[in-house]
Amino acid sequence: MARINRPWFRHDRHRWYVTMNGTQAALPVTDPADADGAMAAMIDLMIKQRSGPVIKPGTIDELVKQFLESCRRKGAQAKTIRSYASYLKWFVAGLGNRAICAIEPEELTAMAAETTWSTTTQHNTISTCNSFIRWCGRKDFSAPCPPKEARGGESVISQEGYEKLIREARGDFQDLIKVLWLTGARPSELLDLKVEDINWASKTATLKRHKTKKKNKQRILQFGAEALPILRRLADKHKTGSLFRGLGGRPLTLMSIVRRFARLKELTGVEVTSYCFRHTYATRLLSSGVPDTQVAAMMGHSSTRMIHAHYSHVAQNSRLLGEIADRFG
Repeated sequence: MARINRPWFRHDRHRWYVTMNGTQAALPVTDPADADGAMAAMIDLMIKQRSGPVIKPGTIDELVKQFLESCRRKGAQAKTIRSYASYLKWFVAGLGNRAICAIEPEELTAMAAETTWSTTTQHNTISTCNSFIRWCGRKDFSAPCPPKEARGGESVISQEGYEKLIREARGDFQDLIKVLWLTGARPSELLDLKVEDINWASKTATLKRHKTKKKNKQRILQFGAEALPILRRLADKHKTGSLFRGLGGRPLTLMSIVRRFARLKELTGVEVTSYCFRHTYATRLLSSGVPDTQVAAMMGHSSTRMIHAHYSHVAQNSRLLGEIADRFG
């Protein structure tokens, strides 16, 4: 006799699940005692699957709001939802009054190509839009994404370029640029940084949310003698909450700094994205003879693999190697 498929409760996810076509599917039931509700949800899911994909009705503007609310109900991190909202805001601005069934993949890619964004930002934006459109019911929708930019040598900002950027930037955004230059932190790490996160005695911040958390790695930002006074001034200014803010005291977001860097690029002629500062920092450390294991630790990498993959240009620079040999010889 064939085994009857039944839902079960996953205590680690606080939600009922069922196996459908060999894949675990989450059910919209969170009460561990509501077995009947989970069974009804499973039957509803089976009916939907047999009837084929259903495209959600409404305009893109309306559906984006529903999508973000769905992410909140499923327990997505606030940071993730902010990122989705930032990328989808551009999508809504361009096509918000259209129906989801009227969008073609090539149209989305062409729209992104007309922006001044880096290919990495285009890639991330299109990927988010693809996920949203598939959530709307178009399961086979897949707009081509441009490859992300190569990192390392081509992303290094010169001292002269950095000074040009500082002269044109204003407010907390100027301070963000300075701290990016001085710490090599990921942009998202600084945007998430709050006054309460900083240990002024140890001159560090231990991040609760970071890229290598799933690998049970701890991410500690180290602040040197130049960065610490900047953070202290911002802490005195804002008292609590986010350190880096824009107009109206609202926290800066990844999308907002993408737009600001695009404007700075036009004003200064400096090829710059927020991640360029991270690559520049790593290059400066390696060029100064700091061992790759220590550079990886400062950058928050779980191993030296990323260092070797993206900063081979430093090892290939014979002038730098000669300077290091003279300095430590």
